[in-house]
Amino acid sequence: MISVKGTWELQKSIMRKAVIIYIAAIPVMAVFCDFYGIFCGFTLGGMFSMLNFRLLALSVERAVTMPERKAAVHAVSGYCIRYFLTGAVILIALKSDYINTVATITGILLIKIIILVNNIVDSRGLIKKGFWDYR
Repeated sequence: MISVKGTWELQKSIMRKAVIIYIAAIPVMAVFCDFYGIFCGFTLGGMFSMLNFRLLALSVERAVTMPERKAAVHAVSGYCIRYFLTGAVILIALKSDYINTVATITGILLIKIIILVNNIVDSRGLIKKGFWDYR
């Protein structure tokens, strides 16, 4: 079982990668005509993605210390809250004129993509220690 300190280190590592990708994406966004809209959308989505990831981690850490029935209720309620918040962020992006919706959704998917790529790379042993895991 991973300790809470171990999950915090993993969270920091994933969020650090998200920040690196976010910073690297800014010059790429500058190429597009609607830089401001894309920048606002990607920032909103990326920040929300990190918040959502942290809320998920806190929910899981708390649920493992609860009895099974309470943990199930806690997990489902956290799940519903996180999806409601995701819907609210996407709705804000859809309704506002200055936020690019595609960039917002890309930002929301940022953490998920990082976790997927991280697991693929780790499972194949392609990178033992390198750019991603600097400290």
